Amino acid sequence: MQDVDWIVSGTVIESPTRVWDDGAVAVAGNRIVAVGRRDDIEATHRGRRLGGRDSTVMAGMIDCHTHAAQALVRSLIAHEPPMIYRLYLPAEDAMTLDDVALSAELLMAQLIRSGVTCFAETTATPAHEEVVAETLARVGFRSVLARGAGDQSFHHAAAYSQITEKSWVAPRPGEAEADLERTAAFLDRHD
Repeated sequence: MQDVDWIVSGTVIESPTRVWDDGAVAVAGNRIVAVGRRDDIEATHRGRRLGGRDSTVMAGMIDCHTHAAQALVRSLIAHEPPMIYRLYLPAEDAMTLDDVALSAELLMAQLIRSGVTCFAETTATPAHEEVVAETLARVGFRSVLARGAGDQSFHHAAAYSQITEKSWVAPRPGEAEADLERTAAFLDRHD
């Protein structure tokens, strides 16, 4: 009999072609040590029990597009494009670094409750990158961070002001090269 931390039982979805209707997963530390029929797992492993016949056991899902600092400002959507530049980014700019950490923690709590165990994060505000990375490390949530940075200045005229105002864009020479240096430094500080 092998001692494990957890025996998680239910309908176990091991792969798209292998589903155990009355299955179990034996977990020791952060490793899955056995998957199979519940009776077989319970006969060979001893540990705390979790789940049951009405549970579904599957690998964690991955959210492929998040903005951790925006979890606190989601309700600001006005359905008037471009809402990102009119609402989200100004709201994010007004947040303190403590607000950003709290927003990232809220996002992780929401994701884990829905079965998401890893997410791809794109920070929209460079000042928030460090806080989001530090919060991820402190909480222990898996993530892939993508740095977002523009190499041009722009203005998006709102839908109703386009009669008197126009959208515009202006390149910022050298900005992309400078951001590559910032990205290299960021990668040196974070895994």
